[in-house]
Amino acid sequence: MTQDTARLATERFAVWRHLIMLVGNTLMAILWMVFNSTFTLRTAAGGFLFVAVVLTIYRRSYLRWLARIFLYTGYLTWQIAASCIEVAVNILTGKRHPQALVAYELRADTDIETLLLASSITLTPGTIAVDSRFRPDGRRLLYVHLLDGRDPELFRLQTRRGFERRIMQLARE
Repeated sequence: MTQDTARLATERFAVWRHLIMLVGNTLMAILWMVFNSTFTLRTAAGGFLFVAVVLTIYRRSYLRWLARIFLYTGYLTWQIAASCIEVAVNILTGKRHPQALVAYELRADTDIETLLLASSITLTPGTIAVDSRFRPDGRRLLYVHLLDGRDPELFRLQTRRGFERRIMQLARE
């Protein structure tokens, strides 16, 4: 087993370990509400936070990973809202921009990173992930259709600095 293969296997396991802990955290927060006989958002948040702190004692990186999940969710929500406004303005003003099919070279190595990036791009109005292929050198390409294809390089740069960087932080914790 090469060093890169061992690193990828460890990263894949780390992602699934964190996801299992998140599911457990959620279930224990529900139990917290049941035991307290109070079904409010405040009780749920308190139970979730208490269990997250306890799980952080077990796995130190969990709380940091959980914070990144919430930050990524906020970033994705912001991107969806901004894209909705941009697409709506283009439709209402009648602006027509050239469309483009862009090949985006991924830095992401794992399937879960590719899945999260493709899903995030597809959720954002004006873009859709069409296909994912491997190049002969082993690097993965993600083909993305852009409703506004005037500047594909800007799309690549924003995706690399925005979605992909944050997803890699989540998956490689």
